[in-house]
Amino acid sequence: MINVDENIYLERYAREISYLADVKDNNIRNAFRIVPRSRFIPQRKDYMLAEIYSDDVIPLKISDGKLSSSSSQPSLMAYMLERAEISPGDNVLEIGTATGYDTAIISAIVGSKGRVTSIEYDEMLAGVAKDILRSNGYDNCLVISDDGGKGYPPNAPYDEIVVTVGIYDLTRELLKQLKERGRIVAPFIYYCGESTPLFKLQRKGNILRGRFLLDSIFIHAKGRIGTPEYDIRKYMEKCKNEFGKKIVHASSLSREVYNRDFLLYLSLTEDSAIFDGKVLYVLDDKYGLLQISKALVILYGDEVLLKRLEYAARQYKVNRIHLNNLELTLFPKGTSAEIKGDFIVKRKDFVHAFTSAPTSRGNA
Repeated sequence: MINVDENIYLERYAREISYLADVKDNNIRNAFRIVPRSRFIPQRKDYMLAEIYSDDVIPLKISDGKLSSSSSQPSLMAYMLERAEISPGDNVLEIGTATGYDTAIISAIVGSKGRVTSIEYDEMLAGVAKDILRSNGYDNCLVISDDGGKGYPPNAPYDEIVVTVGIYDLTRELLKQLKERGRIVAPFIYYCGESTPLFKLQRKGNILRGRFLLDSIFIHAKGRIGTPEYDIRKYMEKCKNEFGKKIVHASSLSREVYNRDFLLYLSLTEDSAIFDGKVLYVLDDKYGLLQISKALVILYGDEVLLKRLEYAARQYKVNRIHLNNLELTLFPKGTSAEIKGDFIVKRKDFVHAFTSAPTSRGNA
């Protein structure tokens, strides 16, 4: 039972989320009205109802001093679900369960004739989500504790796949488990600052094609769809011992380091560029390591590396790109299809091909 006070907050909250996300789908509007967010906040006693029923991210778990799980921003979730075009009766795969709030929202949208399978990498959180969903009567939900990159073949094929963690790449397994013309809405990691750009992709044969939706910030996934592991400190020490350390002042690179679109350009043209939210690193087995912050540039390597990056900064000014008008096509590695694009990025399972498109088409 939802008490009278909470119901007042819930009604107001649902209207606010629908307004902020410009939700047109009544099924989504209704889902936010009938699913109490408070049930999915284990530490809810630490929050006032006004905080729970707001358009704010709520931290759920901190690991090694970093936020490792959260209850996502509600208006962003509403936006993603509408772009995914989830309908009653659909079979949906969610990657990134957390404590199950978004899972419950999807459950309410698809209804009793639909089904939600949700995968959570963190075993503890998956257990919490299972208990909350079960005790609150969400019988059309299945929570799996596993690597999201595997998907869940027993419940495939899926009409939609919704990803609520930043991913480095998709996997062939996920492609196989998506229906023809099925949709994926997911935030991708392209090292353009803290942003994990959100894309909507649709399956056409063995190709996924779509476009940029909006900027978003999501916790990065772990496992096969997460970023490759780099021990920056260890690599830095190795390069320092081999090449020494040189501080470069007033580099054009330091002025560009917080420019989102330049970081995106660098990510698409330099395979070894890594941005941790504060500092940009460029790793090269032959030439060493370049560390770029807003204040200065530090080189642990050959100056060839610095010149290469300064050249990239000049090229960016000539060939500017903007997230807002990027289309993205994902080709499975080894495909016989002709791969075309303004920028080609090869990742573990897929080749990401970017092309610029007119902005007038909108983000639908």
